[in-house]
Amino acid sequence: GTVTFTATYTVTQQDIDNNTAITNTATATATGANNAPAEATDTETITPEAAAPAIQITKTGTYNDTDGDGRASAGDQITYTFTVENTGNVTLTGVTVTDPKVTVSGTPIAVMAPGALDGSTFTAVYTLTQADIDAGTFTNTATATGQYNGDVTDTDDDVQNFDRIVSISIVKTADKTAEIQDGDIITYTYVVSNTGNVTVNNVDVTDNHPGTGTLSALGTTDATNNVAPGQTVTFTATYTVTQLDIDNGVAITNVATATAVGADGSSVEATDDATITPEPALAEISIVKTGTFEDVNGNNRADAGDRINYTFTVENTGNVTLTGVTVTDPKVTVSGTPIAVMAPGALDGSTFTAVYTLTQADIDAGTFTNTATATGQYNGDVTDTDDDVQNFVRTATV
Repeated sequence: GTVTFTATYTVTQQDIDNNTAITNTATATATGANNAPAEATDTETITPEAAAPAIQITKTGTYNDTDGDGRASAGDQITYTFTVENTGNVTLTGVTVTDPKVTVSGTPIAVMAPGALDGSTFTAVYTLTQADIDAGTFTNTATATGQYNGDVTDTDDDVQNFDRIVSISIVKTADKTAEIQDGDIITYTYVVSNTGNVTVNNVDVTDNHPGTGTLSALGTTDATNNVAPGQTVTFTATYTVTQLDIDNGVAITNVATATAVGADGSSVEATDDATITPEPALAEISIVKTGTFEDVNGNNRADAGDRINYTFTVENTGNVTLTGVTVTDPKVTVSGTPIAVMAPGALDGSTFTAVYTLTQADIDAGTFTNTATATGQYNGDVTDTDDDVQNFVRTATV
């Protein structure tokens, strides 16, 4: 006959971790009718599932606008959390997280059973550099490592993308803006600012000055490449005011254009203007008429037929150029061709002359007066007059 026994055994995690077949031996004993002892043995082997060590890491980055300017900037931070899970069927020990671009906080997890998940032990913070913003993206990869007969690893990366803003501004100023005079040297200053969030290169300024003079070349002692956000590049140039600028009598506005190339290769420009206003046009002329009596017949008295020789000194006493300057005199014929151009301050005492021959009526009157008029052109006639008075000694004899 037979006797049947039963028993149960609960497999443990350690049995799986050991990763070996489990053989156990049963011994049956009995006593015969003759009181002789008897025994027998048998073995049975159970084989655990194969050890499959595995780990999984999920890395999550959260962007923090540290300076609160509403855009990605150097100095902003990314906060990382790392979720680690034992996705295998064996226990892992000494679980760590490493990341080559950050310092990971958190002590190793001593033991992780299969299915265990940890999302709080490991954290890290990365502070963005200008190079990261210039690149428009930042990626780093974390590695989770556990131990089971050697390293068991998994990796995960986090990608942060940033909007790259390529922007500049320019502020143009002149050191003198009003009552500009001929010969004034105006110094223009051009301050170009990187108002974006990426580095700019090839910063330059051009200025097409509409004045009648010449603007000097623009120059700077600042670096024009690798200009970081918030930095400035200052250019200067000079302009010498001409008489024609004053003659034109209008304000001079010129527009400067700043250009640069962003870290992403895109071009950007900005403009600003400055206005200089000449002193008000003052068109004036002066004439001095000088008469010299000539005793033609040499009798030491004034007689009909004697002459008065006139010279006319003309001066531009204003601040604008006069053209077509003439002298007229109703009682004489003035010799001399018109003066084509007279700059401010110009004086001419030789171009215009005249001769008057006295009449008996002049002698009888005892005096002779005539008035000359100087006329120049600047948006119309510009005139001045001067007279000369000649008095004679009247001698009555019979």
